Amino acid sequence: MQLNLILKKLLIISIVYGNFILASDLITPIPLKTHYNLSKANLGKKLFFDTRLSKNNTISCASCHILEDGGDDNLPVSFGIDGKTGTRNSPTVLNAVYNYSQFWDGHAKNLAEQVKGPIHNPVEMGTNFKEIISKLNQDKEYKTQFAKIYKDGITPSNISDAIAEFQKALTTPNSRFDKYLRGDKTALNTDELQGYKLFKEYGCISCHNGVNMG
Repeated sequence: MQLNLILKKLLIISIVYGNFILASDLITPIPLKTHYNLSKANLGKKLFFDTRLSKNNTISCASCHILEDGGDDNLPVSFGIDGKTGTRNSPTVLNAVYNYSQFWDGHAKNLAEQVKGPIHNPVEMGTNFKEIISKLNQDKEYKTQFAKIYKDGITPSNISDAIAEFQKALTTPNSRFDKYLRGDKTALNTDELQGYKLFKEYGCISCHNGVNMG
């Protein structure tokens, strides 16, 4: 897999800097449908908005990832428990399922692994799964929901899996750019078309390609 990715990037670089015609599939539109487990996603949605995932019950995933406003918090840096200031702004969770990796520096390989980061970060949620599970086990509804979906009930991996499944549903397909990639040449205006042309000519596409331009 890693070798294929390297070879792909070498091919892209050779295409960009060799002034050849760019292949049409280097950037691909977000799929119109995303497959996910609805029961897990509904449980994950509940967890995503639950402040009990933070040490002092004040911060939820949704605190820094405002779904109705771009999937982030539109701040230079995000704020965690007790008003602590982070070091980076929150990336959007919209279409994150299509990222090559998670976080700005890509240190999490997938959505489930990403969940663990904010939970354990002392500036963000400042807690751990042991404390979270203790809280959730006091909630009969949570215990029932987890038991229906997971044989082993409320565990760190099941919490992460449910939230990740919810995030799989957070996609924004069929944007104007997606329509353009699917063949609608009227979907973008003149400035946008020129920007896309420069994006390719300057070599941005050598690192930002595929689905979601990851």
